[in-house]
Amino acid sequence: MEITSENVVEIINKLRESNPSSGSFVFWSNLSDLHEYASEFPEAAAAGLEALYKNEDVPLNERIESFRNRAKEANPNIRLGAPLFGYMLAAYDYQKYPLYKKEVFQHVKKVFGIKTKLRSVSENYQDFYDLCKVAQQYFTAKGHTVNLLDVQDFFYCITKKDSVKTECAVDFLFYVSNKLNEFKQDTQRFIHEIRQLDRKILEKKRKSYENTEKINKIRYHILDYILNNQTIVLEEIEQIKNEVSRQYDTNILQSWKNFTILFPLYYDSIEEKVKICLSHIHEAIRKLDGLKNIELEDEHVMKDFNWKQNFGRIPKKTENTSNSSSALFRSF
Repeated sequence: MEITSENVVEIINKLRESNPSSGSFVFWSNLSDLHEYASEFPEAAAAGLEALYKNEDVPLNERIESFRNRAKEANPNIRLGAPLFGYMLAAYDYQKYPLYKKEVFQHVKKVFGIKTKLRSVSENYQDFYDLCKVAQQYFTAKGHTVNLLDVQDFFYCITKKDSVKTECAVDFLFYVSNKLNEFKQDTQRFIHEIRQLDRKILEKKRKSYENTEKINKIRYHILDYILNNQTIVLEEIEQIKNEVSRQYDTNILQSWKNFTILFPLYYDSIEEKVKICLSHIHEAIRKLDGLKNIELEDEHVMKDFNWKQNFGRIPKKTENTSNSSSALFRSF
């Protein structure tokens, strides 16, 4: 429907009435400010909503910023946050636009290792929207039909629902366990996997090994070779190891295998996510009714795959099973 100065207040009233009192989609103060703005300046509010919804050739963050600027000209103290725009846009077309909650956005960024900081209202919603679009494309490629509200719901559940958070964590840790075990058996595959990491990650890791000695020096030269060549094979790894080893009087390779040398080059890129997953499982265990009267250790004692001296603690190979949870805990 066309939004006009005659019906804009009615439309915003519909938004107010549909915002649930429990688990609200948006702060009530934002809706009250929006209603007051539309009541006092119906023509400006109608034009702003029309542009927000229908000028799809204009980038989303620019449409949001334009609406906010127009409203702030009328009332500099008006409160119009990212959740309000997520709500208004999802109300207009939930298949195209997700709801927005800051805590969900922050949690998802943390889980996926996204380092961007919170910015302006329009940029925050644009960033969350872009993240949802990427997830939607991923689900579509896997054969699922989802809209952006479905994606938002998925992100909400992995943020708020302990059962979902735990299941996701267990599945990921089980996946990492098996992957590391395969790398331990096949050095060339491990090398290939390291080469697939983002170049910036490899460059940062190489820099951390500059001017180091012994095993870290080997790691530096391996990364340097990877970054400056199209490929690297096992024979070249052995050559680097031997060249560095000859620089020392003692056998620096005595306690080191290819897997333990290469381990931090790969693992550092997922270590934070592994710890987040362990934290989710830890939190869920602490909430079990049967453990309420048991004093549990704090999170700082949790151990991940980076066990001792960067060796990597690799579980014994487990048989295939449909129960990934039991397989994971057998492998630890």
